[in-house]
Amino acid sequence: MTYQDLCTYLALDKNFALARYGDGEFLCASGAKGENCDRHRYFPTLGLELRKILNTPQEYVMAAQPTEHGLYSDRDKYQQNWTDADLMHKASEEGKIKQLIDALSQRNVIVVGNNRHKALNKHIRVWEFVEVPMINAWTFYPKLLPSVLHLAMKNENVVFLFMAGMTTNVLIDKCYKANKNNTYLDCGSVFDIYLGKKTRSYHDRVNPKWIE
Repeated sequence: MTYQDLCTYLALDKNFALARYGDGEFLCASGAKGENCDRHRYFPTLGLELRKILNTPQEYVMAAQPTEHGLYSDRDKYQQNWTDADLMHKASEEGKIKQLIDALSQRNVIVVGNNRHKALNKHIRVWEFVEVPMINAWTFYPKLLPSVLHLAMKNENVVFLFMAGMTTNVLIDKCYKANKNNTYLDCGSVFDIYLGKKTRSYHDRVNPKWIE
């Protein structure tokens, strides 16, 4: 999948799921101790769920962070048809994020993210917002999963935007398998800079006004 594919699918109401795996997800799945760059802990139970997903070839789009970054990656260990996990982030850096916003603005959207992401409603039509903690969303998973699954199963042709850290990957897997007639998109940190928060080094090369 390319960035153009992603935007075209959204614009044409062609539903899909995309889950992104970076060094944090791979480290958590490997059983590492500690936390990722966003201070989300590597919970053993989360690592177990991630391994289950990774060890099974998935029908939906599995995206891995490019290895040239020098970050930890186990992508070659798993038999997935990997695509580039930085599609949206690279487009943002190149000043092309408005194409994604324009495509999303034509769809009904459900946002699963932290309090900061409520402001996305200024740019796209957010039907519902499911709030997760800023840090360690996995601690909220027992309550979060039923809420998100309920929305996934009762709706069709809705776009779910996930920004829930490593928990996102598990939620997308569950939702896609419950109802393939929605789009489930792992957005990671791509919108942070446009919502007033620099969380990645590449955000220094992004103009926050490009979303307007």
